[in-house]
Amino acid sequence: MHHTRSTTPMNHWQRCGLVLTIVLPAAAAIAWGSINSSPGNSPGVQRQSIVNQPRLTSDPTERQSPETQGQTIGAAPHCGDEVFSQVIINDVISAGTIQCGDASAPYTSANGVARSFEIPDGEALTVQCVRFGIESNSDIPWDVDVNIYTGDIEGPFDQLELLASSQVTVPANVTNEFYSAAFPDGVEVPGGSSMVVELFVASRNPADGGPGGFTYLASNSFGETAPSYLRAPACGLNDFETYEQIGFPGVHLIIDVYGGTPQTCVGDLNLDGAVNVFDLLDLLGQWGPCPPDQDCSADMNGDGAVNVMDLLILLDAWGPCPEPPVATGACCLEPEHCQELTATECADADGFYGGDGVPCDAWQACGLPGECAGNCFGQAPSGCYCDDACTDFGDCCANICHDCPHHEYCSECWEHECPPGAIPEGEPCGADTNEGCNLVPHQYTPVSCGDTICGTVWAQGGARDTDWFELDLTGFDESVLITWSVKSSIPLNAFIIHHQCPPIVVSSDVGCQASTSYCFEPGIYTVFVAPVALNHYACDGAGPVPYVATIECQSGTGCIPPVATCAGHCGGSSPGGCWCDATCYSLGDCCEDVCDHCAGLHFCHDSGGSCAGACGGQGSASCFCDEDCAFFDDCCEDVCVQCQNLSHCP
Repeated sequence: MHHTRSTTPMNHWQRCGLVLTIVLPAAAAIAWGSINSSPGNSPGVQRQSIVNQPRLTSDPTERQSPETQGQTIGAAPHCGDEVFSQVIINDVISAGTIQCGDASAPYTSANGVARSFEIPDGEALTVQCVRFGIESNSDIPWDVDVNIYTGDIEGPFDQLELLASSQVTVPANVTNEFYSAAFPDGVEVPGGSSMVVELFVASRNPADGGPGGFTYLASNSFGETAPSYLRAPACGLNDFETYEQIGFPGVHLIIDVYGGTPQTCVGDLNLDGAVNVFDLLDLLGQWGPCPPDQDCSADMNGDGAVNVMDLLILLDAWGPCPEPPVATGACCLEPEHCQELTATECADADGFYGGDGVPCDAWQACGLPGECAGNCFGQAPSGCYCDDACTDFGDCCANICHDCPHHEYCSECWEHECPPGAIPEGEPCGADTNEGCNLVPHQYTPVSCGDTICGTVWAQGGARDTDWFELDLTGFDESVLITWSVKSSIPLNAFIIHHQCPPIVVSSDVGCQASTSYCFEPGIYTVFVAPVALNHYACDGAGPVPYVATIECQSGTGCIPPVATCAGHCGGSSPGGCWCDATCYSLGDCCEDVCDHCAGLHFCHDSGGSCAGACGGQGSASCFCDEDCAFFDDCCEDVCVQCQNLSHCP
């Protein structure tokens, strides 16, 4: 086997459909089922592959409260009076944009994110600006190319027709900021056509000659009216695919297009937002009768000539153009308390801004539009859930207990009382000192049998705090029954996990008072706690939320630890900690009896090496099924039978 290549398939984010199949920010990486779940998804055992290859990932350093207002709300005044937007809320950036890269290195590969806009039949649209956001840009300034195409975004990328490009240099170490790419001469997009607007970021992978570091474009999860798209050749996406198609429906890109007639003031002939000497020079250059069929923008009084009357108008308007009226909208300050404020005033008050022109009476329970009112047994339009199972999956809407108080978990929860002698967790809100598998190297808080811990958790903007504790049972001579109990004023997840990364949850409970037990052989194990909610408990808001957790150990009970067997566990993990799925062979974590119980797996019946079920990665018997195997001369014999789309296959 070549030591320069991974034995893990490159497209390994497809291993499972939930969030843990990618490398997420430390606060969100163990949000099982919280973003992309449905009643058919299991919130329990998921796994990820840890290799230094490009893969779909999100910002590895996002640790502050990730839902933030950007400093620049709109595009510049001269950008036009028509706005094309496909996000419900376009002035809030939340952590979680998925791009191709390696969060552990870290770097981002070449990524193009895009939206497609249908231009109405009739007159062409003149694009003046494109407004977009940056979730984070590390270390050095980096360019974002804003490309405008026409064509079918779901067709081959090379068939799109490029109309124009504009480049914006994003400063170093920027987080949660908005930028505007200008097209000074305007870009004519034909009426009745499909306009594709792409934000392209070149690769920062050192292997591609890049400097390392990462650039993540901005998104949120508050709803969209049309799909968001990604292309990333290093992760196998040579053409645009929707985020929903690749398993991340909660990524809603912030890309707004401004066009039509530029918004300016009288005398601002060059559209720079001020009447100054450059406009005076422009007026003098047009002095005299207006030529027929030519631009005569300096004829401000419309008399057919540029003369002293226009000069007087320009001098009277001298100075900066007046700022346009500041829009107001609904600002949610706390449940059932809403004021109509400007976006800046709302941010200063630590509120949530619903958008320009959105009245307070349009909101339900002062939450996101369309939450749980009328949806108590299903999914809300914004994507979160309001049913009896949402606490199991961690995807409840924030205002569920206001709108659906009959749910069992909406009863009044325990109020915090930290008992004397308890051990403080010691992690400040927003820090990452015990995030377990979410950090490299992995970090845990050690606990012992009989300990009581007083800790805190937070949740905001689709991310949440996760606390991991290491339990050493190596001093026991026989099996041990451990019980992990957690109490809080909000529902929490309590997990018992095998001490390994990727983690395997072996026992769990959820609620304001959650308790779960499991029988282990002597060894080292992990217990875990995290809020069910993914919002409304920010460090500088309703959070951090306190909890009390206890760990109890009983030996001599005669409990029998589960056997590491694949019997009844094909396609997933064994309770004993090993795996029984199609990729355990290449990851080296199969149960010993995997082929006795899961004989259908490709590596169980092709001792000579086969690519069945392994295209893009490693087949059985150490042969390969990817684009590089012809170069390395280590392809499985049936590679072109099983993987006909590879370039070296006839």
